[in-house]
Amino acid sequence: FENWYEIRLSGQRVGNSHVKGYVFENKKIPYLRLEYSSKFQMKRNGLSIEYTSSCEAIADALSLQPISFENQEIYAGVKKKIVGKSTKKGFQITQQLGDGETITQTIQTTKNMIIDEHLGFYLAKQISHKNFQAISELHIINTSEGFLETAHFTLVQENQKKNELVLSGKIGPYEFTSAYDFEGKLIWSETPALETRIENVSSDTAEDPFQTVDTYDSSRILIEKKLPSKLRSLTLKMSVPQGWQPALNDFTNWKRQNDSEWIITTMIDNDNIHSITINQLLKYKDNQTLQSYLVPTLQEPLHPKLQEIAQMIIKDSKTVSSAAIKLNQWVFSYISKKNFSKIYAGALETLDTKEGDCTEHSVLLSALAKNIGIPSKIIDGLVYHDGAFIFHEWVELYIDRWRSFDPTLNQNPVDVTHIKIAESTTDPKSRQPGIYAIGRLRTKVGIEVIQYQK
Repeated sequence: FENWYEIRLSGQRVGNSHVKGYVFENKKIPYLRLEYSSKFQMKRNGLSIEYTSSCEAIADALSLQPISFENQEIYAGVKKKIVGKSTKKGFQITQQLGDGETITQTIQTTKNMIIDEHLGFYLAKQISHKNFQAISELHIINTSEGFLETAHFTLVQENQKKNELVLSGKIGPYEFTSAYDFEGKLIWSETPALETRIENVSSDTAEDPFQTVDTYDSSRILIEKKLPSKLRSLTLKMSVPQGWQPALNDFTNWKRQNDSEWIITTMIDNDNIHSITINQLLKYKDNQTLQSYLVPTLQEPLHPKLQEIAQMIIKDSKTVSSAAIKLNQWVFSYISKKNFSKIYAGALETLDTKEGDCTEHSVLLSALAKNIGIPSKIIDGLVYHDGAFIFHEWVELYIDRWRSFDPTLNQNPVDVTHIKIAESTTDPKSRQPGIYAIGRLRTKVGIEVIQYQK
């Protein structure tokens, strides 16, 4: 089989993808081999960016359990390679960095576990056995970032005349609708919250010229009047998708008005920090609540290079709070090329390039903190900038309680225009960042300033 797809963002054709595959035998055991590639282009704050990827994957042809994959990507000229293979201990994933260094982690093997594009063929297998309930939940390996995500499905319509099966589903917070034929070919798929659509097309059409969408500009949330700096408190009315729920913290008060409106009041965090000495960091490793916030990921590995740099930065610090402040300031100064040319680069890559936006700043700070035993979580939300609220990322570090740090803006505590919406998951089976959970709000938020206090 061989299929071509076009990728649309906000109604514009921004890229394409291509998938082909076949079944082969080795020692009388049937295997499924898939080869798929994609490319798209977009703008981020005026900067043109091109992305290409190619992946080869092998699975058991009967169960579709993953055996191995190799994924290579080029984003804005930077190469990344991730490979995975099934082992006795689980599914091992290794990321190769630009300088040849590798980072490895192992994901526990689970039932109904597949690799990215195997989805349609898994569905076809279950349809042919008339056992749809078996696929109500799938565990999908994200070959681009190396984490495991869970997908849930519901049958919407089965149309024998059209040879079409329509499903609704959810991966993380993203709800989507997809249509497959009874041979497992994806016909189309839509994710409304992200304004994206993938559609099966002919090979000739797939090569048509792309259009360009500026994802930064389209997601800015304009307000009527500019806000002054250094506010003590801020109250906003926020319009959101129906049923959406925020992440909460001690210094943001959320009050529901109705199913799609919240009143938000944020205050500056001026509480005194209790003195916790560096030697007391060991107790965090024994705290069951905090342990998961020390778990390494491919983006935030426990690595000798990160440990050495973190120790150098905090060498004269006697308390955890002073160490955290030094780490935050160091990351702000170290990333000298502050731009949008990266897409969630890992901490080691950022050490090498000294380049990135808020995601690279946050990942590097979080990784440095974890490498010296400070629990960390990455926060996704909104921040005010130049007459609008924009999607942003920062970090919370556990000192005497969770404290906020913004290494992009060099703030501690963060100012009152930081609106916390989501945070990185603590589930070790699914280490996707909180930014994955914020996508549902892109272009779907309205903000009105009620009052503020200087």
